[in-house]
Amino acid sequence: MSKGSDLRRRAGQVMPAGVYGHVSTRLLPDAYPQFMSRAEGAYVWDVDGNRYLDFMCAYGPNLL
Repeated sequence: MSKGSDLRRRAGQVMPAGVYGHVSTRLLPDAYPQFMSRAEGAYVWDVDGNRYLDFMCAYGPNLL
């Protein structure tokens, strides 16, 4: 089991739909990266160590 799956399950116990805000994650696949651990430049990393190119114009890095 991945760290992301564990965090998603934990979030579902304390927040409606498992996420703070207006976006529901119920229709997303289990492997969808919902929790990020760090960001650098145009890249973000999820809690499982996977690197992604940030196509949201630094929305993720600015939050981190």
